[in-house]
Amino acid sequence: MVHVVQGRIVEKRSLFRLSIFSDLFWGLLNLVGQFFETMFSMEKANAYRQTGKTKVAKRGVGGFGNNS
Repeated sequence: MVHVVQGRIVEKRSLFRLSIFSDLFWGLLNLVGQFFETMFSMEKANAYRQTGKTKVAKRGVGGFGNNS
């Protein structure tokens, strides 16, 4: 992502910047908030139940050879 620093455009921000602590804090806070939002939201839980169902393919039980 491109950033503007002191009037010039830079491609990448430095890893050793002071704002990294606030970026990590807010990122962690957003992650925890999303976790609890999906845990206690009935709309999101119902949407997960509808799309979370998958079909499991039948498989043979271990061993070698042709199981046809």
